[in-house]
Amino acid sequence: MAPTATHRRRWTLAAAGALVFAALAALAVVLIARASAPEPVYIAVAGDLGHEDATQIETDLLPGVRLAVDRLNDAGGIAGRTVEVLAYDDGGDPLKAKDNAEAIVDDGRAIAVIGHTTTDPSIAASPVYAAAGIPAISPSATGDDLTADRPWYFQGIFDNTQQGEFLAAYVEAVLGLDRATVVWGDDRYGSDIRGGFTSAFTGTAHDTPIDLAGDTDAALDAAVAAISADPDPGAIVLGLRPDTAGRLIPALRAAGVTEPVIGGDKLSSEAFTAEVHDALVAGGADEAALAAPVYATAPVLTDSLTGGALEFLLAFVRTHGYVPDWPAVTGSDAVTLIAGGLSGASLDPGDRAADRERLRDAWAATDSPETAVEGLTGPLYFDDRTLVRPVRMGVFSGTRPVSAPVQLVPYEPVAGQDPAAGGTAVEFEEEVLVPSQIVSTGVNINEIRDLDTQAGTFSADMFVWFNYTGGDEVLDVWFPNSADTGLSLGEPLEAKQVGETKYRLFHVEGTFKAELEFRRFPFDVQHLPIVLQNRTLPDSSVVYVLDATVRAQSQAERLASAGDASATIDRIPNWRVDQALFTAETVGTTANMGDPSADAAGGLYYSQFVTDLQVRRDVGGFLVKNLLPLCLLVMATYVSLFLGYDAVTSRVSMAITGILSSAVMLNSVTGVLPAISYTVAIEWLYYLFILICVGLLVIDLVGSSWAAKGRKRRLKWLTIGSRIAYPVVVLGAALAYWIVFA
Repeated sequence: MAPTATHRRRWTLAAAGALVFAALAALAVVLIARASAPEPVYIAVAGDLGHEDATQIETDLLPGVRLAVDRLNDAGGIAGRTVEVLAYDDGGDPLKAKDNAEAIVDDGRAIAVIGHTTTDPSIAASPVYAAAGIPAISPSATGDDLTADRPWYFQGIFDNTQQGEFLAAYVEAVLGLDRATVVWGDDRYGSDIRGGFTSAFTGTAHDTPIDLAGDTDAALDAAVAAISADPDPGAIVLGLRPDTAGRLIPALRAAGVTEPVIGGDKLSSEAFTAEVHDALVAGGADEAALAAPVYATAPVLTDSLTGGALEFLLAFVRTHGYVPDWPAVTGSDAVTLIAGGLSGASLDPGDRAADRERLRDAWAATDSPETAVEGLTGPLYFDDRTLVRPVRMGVFSGTRPVSAPVQLVPYEPVAGQDPAAGGTAVEFEEEVLVPSQIVSTGVNINEIRDLDTQAGTFSADMFVWFNYTGGDEVLDVWFPNSADTGLSLGEPLEAKQVGETKYRLFHVEGTFKAELEFRRFPFDVQHLPIVLQNRTLPDSSVVYVLDATVRAQSQAERLASAGDASATIDRIPNWRVDQALFTAETVGTTANMGDPSADAAGGLYYSQFVTDLQVRRDVGGFLVKNLLPLCLLVMATYVSLFLGYDAVTSRVSMAITGILSSAVMLNSVTGVLPAISYTVAIEWLYYLFILICVGLLVIDLVGSSWAAKGRKRRLKWLTIGSRIAYPVVVLGAALAYWIVFA
């Protein structure tokens, strides 16, 4: 019997009611889930966060913290709770900082404070946090007395006296100078750096104070005149903030003073480097003035980051479109310390005071390498509430600070090496520091070819160059992933030296191994690495970093062939090279191989320079060639649904043919792959088609049975349903693949 209009209306109303009920139920579930979700963990970020006069060294803090929080939330948050950031901008004003601290206390939600960005605002806010029992950590303030008698305040980098002492060590051990002229401002920052330097410097230091409260311009002019008149001023050591140093450095260069200038962390931002460079150019500086070195300390140098720190940096660049200054990294480390210190805390809003105290106590107990929390650049632990962090030395390169060609790093025993050899070892903070060469490394690819997906190999033809100072041992490199273990740099195509900087250019051609991943085949994106590593020197002696000329290149420039700029490096049929990345990495041995002269318990670590070429398969051509037969099979088997059940033999035959044919085609399609234990993307498509064919067999058998029994109504709905379901399933699969792999 055909359904009546009344029955149809009832079914329509029932269906509509079910949909409304389902929508209301889903809404209720969402509302209940939101209502029952635990309250987030709140972190306050306070400081100079982006007012119009801020330098980039302050403004990078907040986006760095937010990125770290996003990554933390993606990993599950803290004890299953999401983390949210509360931002408070004080513009570097101590009075505003105190007002913001009171606002944070009144708000009541923050478990901790990351800030403030400089010392005076931090000190102004500290009594407010202490009275409320809120732990605070500054990721960039360097004042000596920041943590003095302030048990709730922690310091995220070295202090001014420490970096003053480090400047003395660098001037003597690396620059090789026994004379210095110290130009310092008579404020907290300048006097602390000057004090640290003069107490540690064993040579002769001439003192040149700058009265910041008086006529500063006149004082700077007098300093320039005195330095330019001195036939041997030595290193020009600056205990000055950016506003004053930005006037002094161009004036010195304009007066013909080309001796090295070296200063503290406040001078290591890209904004300041660009300001000095622009001032020199505007003042008509000659080549000697532009090339005269300017050094500045920093807790982190982004051009030499490796591992997790490099991943963080690349994520920041993808999000914000530029390379940040170091507060983005130190801010992320502060987030890590908060997350690590809250393990085991209740995180109950009603018990927030106890959790804050627990966090402060956890930080205070993190006072050795054994209790350290792993941060982006290494283990994080405090010494008297000041984070133990190595001092790095940057040098101005155009408009950016980059790693100086020689760093001072803690000595790690290596067979046959005496740390005192050559008199270059120095003591700093109860450690022995030795020079480590920083080698600016560049790679320019001629072509990439012969990708063998079964063997996991490819061939590369390229130019490799190095800019460095010191010994040529840095050129004794090998390629760990080369298929030819004897591959080396060979003889240089070009060798020159400008001042102390050496330049060597090599031509390298070889076959390299890659670990290929085929789970998304044929929509796979592969990475083809070329790894360079020193044969004998650990990373305490040499570190390979990306050369500034390559770092400034666009992807289009990196992918242009070195031999023909109008052509690309891509010589791999059916693949497209679409990205070239250059990264510094570190690899370590698990032990010292029984070497009695090597005392390092954890083995030795070696610097690597990795060229990572991303290649993408030509999916369009592949699908046309390999999926067209499958599409024809899909259409043929679908047509079988329009045959009558009196032709059930033909229907069954077409379904079985579809199963057998697709199995043969699948074997042909995946024949280019090596022996792998997992299922690749395209296999699921063939498996789905085989499942559809099995479904067709079931439909054919059931339909023929119902036809024989005269069950016409059931047969009608089976026929209509199968004809509708088939294209729906096929289109759904196509849409799913488009969403996942497009």
